[in-house]
Amino acid sequence: MNLKKWLSAVMMVGFMTACSQPILTYEVGGKKKTVTYNDVKELVEYMATSYPQYLQDIEMLKNVLFSESRASKDIILHEELKTGLTNSSDFARTFETEVQKQYYTFLAVSGTNYVARKTKNIPVQVAKASHILFAFGTNQTKEEVRLLAQNTLDSLKKSKNFAKDFSNAALQYSQDPGSRDAGGDLGYFIEGMMVPEFEKAVFSAKKTGLIPELVETEYGYHIINVTEAKNGKPYSWVEKQVNDGKMSFYVMMKLQQDMQKSTLDLAVKKKYTFENGKVKVDGKEYEISAIPDNTVLFSVWGKNYTWRQVKDLFALFIPEYEKEFPDQFESLMNAAQGFLVNVEAGRKQGKDSAASQRKVREDALLQYAMNNFEQALYQQASSMVTDKDIKDFYEQNKARLVKDGKLMPLDETLKNQIRNQLIQSRMWYFYQNWLEQKKAEYKVTFNQNGLNDLLKRANKIRAKAEAQGQGAQNQLPGQGQ
Repeated sequence: MNLKKWLSAVMMVGFMTACSQPILTYEVGGKKKTVTYNDVKELVEYMATSYPQYLQDIEMLKNVLFSESRASKDIILHEELKTGLTNSSDFARTFETEVQKQYYTFLAVSGTNYVARKTKNIPVQVAKASHILFAFGTNQTKEEVRLLAQNTLDSLKKSKNFAKDFSNAALQYSQDPGSRDAGGDLGYFIEGMMVPEFEKAVFSAKKTGLIPELVETEYGYHIINVTEAKNGKPYSWVEKQVNDGKMSFYVMMKLQQDMQKSTLDLAVKKKYTFENGKVKVDGKEYEISAIPDNTVLFSVWGKNYTWRQVKDLFALFIPEYEKEFPDQFESLMNAAQGFLVNVEAGRKQGKDSAASQRKVREDALLQYAMNNFEQALYQQASSMVTDKDIKDFYEQNKARLVKDGKLMPLDETLKNQIRNQLIQSRMWYFYQNWLEQKKAEYKVTFNQNGLNDLLKRANKIRAKAEAQGQGAQNQLPGQGQ
């Protein structure tokens, strides 16, 4: 191994060690766990740019890492389970439903890359053209506008210096302010971006050059020069043109809409029609409420979906969905199909596994515990905020409570805002005290070297953000004055 390769290897090992070294350790249920740099990298970067005042020294960094990392969540889950979290009637009633929703969502998110690869491989039909617009609505009659446009077209047909003459004619005659000063150049555009008559003329042209006839649209008469005939471009090409400012951002919006439709056309095969409030399948017509549960309505990436399965999906995400029928039947079905395209794509990528189901269940349980814990904190804090606290806060902060140069009145709206801020502040205080009490019980320790490295990184990120004008002295959620 030569010196250059050896140095690269040493640097890589050092980087990997820095990323995987423990920042803090703790014990839950007799098992030792660690939080590494990789686990808190995004957190530290976010705090450094959004809340730098809470990363001013090692002790503040410790509080942030402990309270916002997985360590505190594991401890909360363990504590909630000890108090019988899963024995409640609320848990039995809602938890399995929540797991199902989160698992569907996990599969859908996992499948987005698969769908993107499929749709981005579909060529985007692109063309490029210039035009001269002779607009209606001037002092001239329609016939007079047509004659001027025709005379100009006839003159251009005879031109010996066509490019220059077309550009000059656009500058002289065109009433399209968006392209006139560019010699009529419209740049690249995709199908669906122009009015139908104009688009048909351009996209049906077999080669470049002047279209020999005037094209009439609702705006007037157009002389069109096709500078690049219709051809297929990859999605990445169009994306680059937009990013480079050579195509409008609206092109990308339209393209994404087209891609969504292309995805449905590619992945979904409908086996039903919907007309006059009734669903027709295999020649049989049903009221929505009378569709047999085992009726296959469509397939997604080859997997059949029955009416029972579709209703179960609706029930999971849209309580009382039946009230939306029949008016919203088609939009609901389209939404379900679009969602299931990503879900089934996730399955095609092998994400539907026992390990995935277990991970989603663990995350759902963790979130359930966090919600339960926060609700208890909220109730405790809420019971302690009095009307006197609100009035005292108002009196002490009058200088900040100004709108349009006038002191805001202490009406019910402002009282509720102050009450919520005081509740959040007390919740944060209780939470921090609770965590401090748990440090010894759960044997929480910090790696001093790792903390020093993190603080240096945070300071560098903060300095860079401030230099770019991105720094923000924000207030943490729940921390009032």
